[in-house]
Amino acid sequence: MRSPTASACCAARRHPTSVCRHAWPEQAGERDIALYVAAPQQVLAQAPQQLFLDPSDTLRLWFTDYRPAQRVFRGFRIRRAQGPADWQAINTLYQARGMLPVDPELLTPRELGGPVYWLAEDEDSQAVIGSPVVPGGGSSVHASRRRRSAGAPPH
Repeated sequence: MRSPTASACCAARRHPTSVCRHAWPEQAGERDIALYVAAPQQVLAQAPQQLFLDPSDTLRLWFTDYRPAQRVFRGFRIRRAQGPADWQAINTLYQARGMLPVDPELLTPRELGGPVYWLAEDEDSQAVIGSPVVPGGGSSVHASRRRRSAGAPPH
């Protein structure tokens, strides 16, 4: 995934329909993605056969309003992605669902406003069982199926 120019991003924020005019030719194995679009339905209306609106945009959990659950979840823990093995696990989940892998070298660093990648990790096996990404304070979740051991409570 290549980053658009800053001027294209600023133009898209002021005029959502300008996203279509700033389309970048995708290379094989890449996807051009517009983030933080104020009115995605207006952008989609410009080229409905060529554009895709990720449904997670409407199903986003905004962490600015998030309050932790009172219930304790057992069997997994959540932590930030930290190294090459974590990125490999994230990419394995993504590719199992027909998604393109993430190249961590191309991501905008978190301290410069880039996304935060988290892992849901099985407490027993340490296997990565899910990966929520947090762009701009929201969350999109990609998860794997996991078998519950005999006698284990449902989560």
